Amino acid sequence: MQSDVRRIWRYSREVGADPAIVIAGGGNSSVKTRTELWVKASGYAMGAMPPEGMLRLDIAKVRELLAARIPGSTREAADAHIAQRLLDARIDPPRPDIRPSVEAVMHAAIPYKFVMHTHPEIGAALTSAAGGRKAAERLGLPPFLWIEYDDPGLPLARRVAREIAACRGAVPKVIFLAKHGMIAAGDSIAEIKRVTNRVFAAVRRELARPARRRAMAAAFGRPAARLRPPGDWETWESIIVPTVRGALAGRRQAVFACRNKLLDRALAGERARAILAAGPLYPDLLVYCGVRPLVVELPWDKGAAKVHAALRDRIARFRAAHGADPQIVLIPGFGMTCAGRTAEYAETVRELFLQALRVGEYAAAFGGASVMTRREYGYIARWSMEAYRRKLMEKERGRLRCEGVAAIVTGGAQGVGREIAEGLLAEGACVTICDANAEGARRTAEELRGRAGARRAIGVPADVTDENSMRAAVRATVRAFGGLDLMIANAGILRAFKITEFPAEAWRRIIDVNLVGVFVSAKAAAEVMRWNRAGDIIQINSKTGKKGSKYNSAYAAAKFGGVGLVESIALDLIEDGIKVNAICPGNFFDLPLWSAPGGLFDQYRAKYDNAPREEVRRIYERQIPMGRGCTVPDVLRTIFYIMEQEYETGQAYNVTGGQEMR
Repeated sequence: MQSDVRRIWRYSREVGADPAIVIAGGGNSSVKTRTELWVKASGYAMGAMPPEGMLRLDIAKVRELLAARIPGSTREAADAHIAQRLLDARIDPPRPDIRPSVEAVMHAAIPYKFVMHTHPEIGAALTSAAGGRKAAERLGLPPFLWIEYDDPGLPLARRVAREIAACRGAVPKVIFLAKHGMIAAGDSIAEIKRVTNRVFAAVRRELARPARRRAMAAAFGRPAARLRPPGDWETWESIIVPTVRGALAGRRQAVFACRNKLLDRALAGERARAILAAGPLYPDLLVYCGVRPLVVELPWDKGAAKVHAALRDRIARFRAAHGADPQIVLIPGFGMTCAGRTAEYAETVRELFLQALRVGEYAAAFGGASVMTRREYGYIARWSMEAYRRKLMEKERGRLRCEGVAAIVTGGAQGVGREIAEGLLAEGACVTICDANAEGARRTAEELRGRAGARRAIGVPADVTDENSMRAAVRATVRAFGGLDLMIANAGILRAFKITEFPAEAWRRIIDVNLVGVFVSAKAAAEVMRWNRAGDIIQINSKTGKKGSKYNSAYAAAKFGGVGLVESIALDLIEDGIKVNAICPGNFFDLPLWSAPGGLFDQYRAKYDNAPREEVRRIYERQIPMGRGCTVPDVLRTIFYIMEQEYETGQAYNVTGGQEMR
């Protein structure tokens, strides 16, 4: 038996890795013996399922649910009873919280050893089409059962069991579930592959026929040039994405923009747009993408401000009408945006919706798409079993202070910037490492991804003194993480000379990076954040921004100027909902700026008659009432405070251990 479990597990991962067959981990697989059923547990994605994702059940106890009376005066109570019965059917579960999918009952009813239930888009061309059953009957497919739509869970399982019981002769190894996907079953994995390939090949041949291609073309129109916005798409992306993000009730949702030829054709065709607005094609689309998308035409010819206002207004009206934000916003001429509580979730929304467009186009070849009725999608929306699966996919938010935050840290490849990036990642943020050192930015981001996750960090080479470079970094952040919430203007350089010995070019360079760089970084961030109507810009300043420093005229001038810059742009950006603040840390004695060979402990020896570097450190520590230097965790606590409070802007917060109190 263990070898059969390994076979279905390996095949499940193979099938689950194909996005044309499985999106969002959907689908289910099982293998059975006379007494046991091994079924994929709830909450596991097929393509990444670990071995313990196959859960062992007592098949007799599972089959009892096919005929048992289900007590409960409410559907929630009935669902709870079913869930408990399935939990009770487990045999030696690897964890007490791992639970079988409610689809286990349907798998138990199918009289073959191996069962694979998926939602392939080629199969959905039939199961989501008004004429799908008639088309299937004439395509020369393997023998099949066609099950008309029923509510998921136990109602569907019982219907499948009744249809199987009514079969005369052998039970077909292909079962089409209207709006629910396709089941392939057999006594070997090879049988499942064989019947699946026959179905896919037959449908593809039919779709390639000229008459079918004409039917698909009639449903999806040709994009109209008049709908296209002026200028380049990337510029509008940096306006549309933050506008949608700021208009949603959950401001920290990831929002991605997307365009492709299929989407353009769907938005141009009146029939296709009517189908999109009518309701979801199948349950997974409802769960992740909502009942229907928002379709909005925007006044491109009236400029960015009018586009922004019109889009926010339409989202607010959609929320008022439907009691929820749109997960998908369709914008003729531009494309679409998709939203999710994490970047991964937003990507799932995007891929499911694009799959649905392909299915809708295919279904046009078979009599047009058959959308779910109000009663059908109302049942799904209230179904507690589906709520549990969605909760597992989303992962509960609110446990980390920066969950959902998209951040940029300039000078993030080393020193203070790197430690700030690490601290933000540890609290749930997604972070762009910006640094003039391109290789350092790439390497640091790669290391941080290895710890935090593949979608959590990117490295972007950027010159903070160059507007185009910083705009590109901001756009890369929006594209990678679905927004921009936080700009940490940390990049800086420091060289110490007495004024009479300070090279003028070195002096200018320090001003350029430490002051002009803050202006350029803040400007690039604000250009996007203003459409979001929210955001934080935080300059990592210094105690030297409030008190002069011997041999540090350039650094002090830049940091003093930084405080004034922060106060001024804070006033500029209040009307855009953006807070601008500075943090003035004390001395980071343990970081390379001070402690590395040739660092400030060495450079400052000249101030103190060439005293040993250890003595220089003691001199500086004695100047701090708290008796120690500043650390990055001290700075991070202040960053979190600034982000969480809603009332302060234009402030320069001291983090100096009492050394500076102004």
